[in-house]
Amino acid sequence: MSGGGLAFLLRRSAVGRVRFLGRRLRTVKGALSTGAMLLCLALVGSSAILRLLHPESFPRSAFDPAGVRLYGPAAILALTLVSLSAGRGLYFTPQEVDFLFPAPLGRRALLLYNVLSRLGMQVLSALWSSVFMLAYVPRPVNAVPAVLLIFVFMYVTAQLIAVASVAAEAWLPRVARRGLLAALAVAAVLGGVAVARGLPPGAGAGEIARAIARSPALWAASLPARPFAETFAAADDAHLALWSAASLAVIAAEIGLMMMLDVAWTERSLAVGRRIEARRRRVGGGGSGEWEGTAPRTKTRRVAVPELRFLGAGGALARRQLLELWRSPRSLVGVCVVAAIFVGITVGIPLAMGDRGSVPPEMARISLGFCLFFPLLATANLPFDFRRDVDRMAFLRSLPLAPLGVAVGEILPVVLAFVVLQVLIASLITFGTGSVPMRTYLGVLAVLVPVSWTSVAVDNLIFLLLPYRIPVRGQQDVQFMGKAMLVMMLKVLTLTIFALAAGAAAFAAMWLTDESWTVGVATAAVVVTLLCVPLTWLVARAFTAFDVARDVPG
Repeated sequence: MSGGGLAFLLRRSAVGRVRFLGRRLRTVKGALSTGAMLLCLALVGSSAILRLLHPESFPRSAFDPAGVRLYGPAAILALTLVSLSAGRGLYFTPQEVDFLFPAPLGRRALLLYNVLSRLGMQVLSALWSSVFMLAYVPRPVNAVPAVLLIFVFMYVTAQLIAVASVAAEAWLPRVARRGLLAALAVAAVLGGVAVARGLPPGAGAGEIARAIARSPALWAASLPARPFAETFAAADDAHLALWSAASLAVIAAEIGLMMMLDVAWTERSLAVGRRIEARRRRVGGGGSGEWEGTAPRTKTRRVAVPELRFLGAGGALARRQLLELWRSPRSLVGVCVVAAIFVGITVGIPLAMGDRGSVPPEMARISLGFCLFFPLLATANLPFDFRRDVDRMAFLRSLPLAPLGVAVGEILPVVLAFVVLQVLIASLITFGTGSVPMRTYLGVLAVLVPVSWTSVAVDNLIFLLLPYRIPVRGQQDVQFMGKAMLVMMLKVLTLTIFALAAGAAAFAAMWLTDESWTVGVATAAVVVTLLCVPLTWLVARAFTAFDVARDVPG
């Protein structure tokens, strides 16, 4: 197989994706889901289009070009490092290993194919995400090229570092590699000390951030990302074209450098691919999920989970998901770390300083609001519902259970996990700060369950309408970011509708009972809870309409 054969595979892969989308559009569910997606895009992009047509009627962008130039390169560098920490290294799927590795292809050809074959998902993510950035860039016309180039840069940089790490292992002894890492760590510490010494007494957060962004070490490290920030902040078309060309030159230089590092990276890519495929199959419920030659996990955690018989036939499904949730602590740890950081900033610092009442009431209310809407941001980290059972859908469809019972059994475990965490966060904020009235605390507790239920139910509804694989650690070919933004928009829209209905009912109840706050909160909680019933019914209907032969993603 020659380079022409690889180009043929790339073309046919793109054609296959287009044909798959065409087949989905010919179905009723596919047409409706695509229409909903386009409607959300239209709603998001309408303000940017109006701003382009009538710029004098809109306020200036919230993004200051000077701020973008100052903080943008460091932010792009940080996002790249985050993608690296997620394990997005060089890997091949089992099908690619079986088909391409025995072929008479050089390592450079395979490497270039790997990079180009996964660029399509980055482009789709960037195009979708750029729609959400139209209203925030200094000029709306900057959004598409800037976001597209940033996404491609982060992806190519991650690939380059993966290949460079293999080259370092091949060309440098272990002592030299450890010495280089130690030197980088010392340089980072010394840079931080130099920044701290240059700050004036009583410097605020803004001054500290500016000093860090202007430090010579960070400026040098983020230099390759500077053209992308300049593209984002371009003031006219000439600068946009100039900095876009510079950004493309940086990406081309990274790919060229990657091709120059002709090292034996195939063994590492095989190891990474084995781990990714094993995680993907374990997450998707496809058994042990191991490649040939790797042993399945046998370690389990014993825990007593109640039978949940009050749920009827769906109780067994809920109990199984709770067991899997308990036996997969990494998902829980990530959510708990975010919550712990938030509570530590809000409650831990005042308590450590011995000043329990120093938190302003406004800050305490904002903290409770974060607690209340925490599931909106974190449901993707706890996919122990239909999303995890994508490879078990045929089995679920074959069970003699009512679809509504299946929907309740799949949604409830994640809701319980969030409610327990939310109650803990709200209690720590309320009793740790001493700035939250008890009736506000009780009002938040009253609506925790319906708010969490709404968020998880919308996630499952979108999944059943637009099925996708759960992204696992280290996997690059995941569903593009726009789908996550679509889910977030629909959750916010659903909760807004529910909140308006609950607010109207609460206002009416307070008016009839001479402004009784307790009756108003109780009425709002009851209304939101009742609205969860038709939402759950929609999830059950989507489960009934799920076609195992056509809708299970590959």
